[in-house]
Amino acid sequence: MALLCETSYIEMKSNFLKCFIVWAVVMTACVLAGTQGLFTKIIKNDASYICVTIMATYLPVSVYLLWVARQFDRRGFREACRSGRFDWLAQRMEHIEYAAQTFMGLGLLGTLIGFCIMMDKALGTQTSAPDVSMIVKQLYSGCCTALYTTVVGMSAAIPLTLQRHILLHTNHEQ
Repeated sequence: MALLCETSYIEMKSNFLKCFIVWAVVMTACVLAGTQGLFTKIIKNDASYICVTIMATYLPVSVYLLWVARQFDRRGFREACRSGRFDWLAQRMEHIEYAAQTFMGLGLLGTLIGFCIMMDKALGTQTSAPDVSMIVKQLYSGCCTALYTTVVGMSAAIPLTLQRHILLHTNHEQ
């Protein structure tokens, strides 16, 4: 705890900046992906709509994390050291950790749903002479759901986990 309180307040002011840089990189990637039509493709090909849920939830959660970083910078690190109370940050970090784990879980759930769709399509094919191209087309929607939900879930969880680590590492391990 003594090492934690020896950190200068100027260093602590950078929490918001570090988290904002990660957020800005993610938002830039989202804009670039949007201009290439990736979001439209994901929404069109995701039969489970889990990707839409993850994408719609990521923005408010990431803004919440930025707010937490800003509030912690403003509340005064030295005062928190004197009082010995870091409960405020710990409680908020639990929310961020829960959101990141939920995004990963939803991605995994979408993957399983996609595989179920693929198996349903594959087992539902009742032809005397199997037409490989027709079977592949039927498996496409399940494969898209599986892969897109995995990618979107990880893409939402990884930046949140990184930002959470920035806040916790800066404030608890120095």
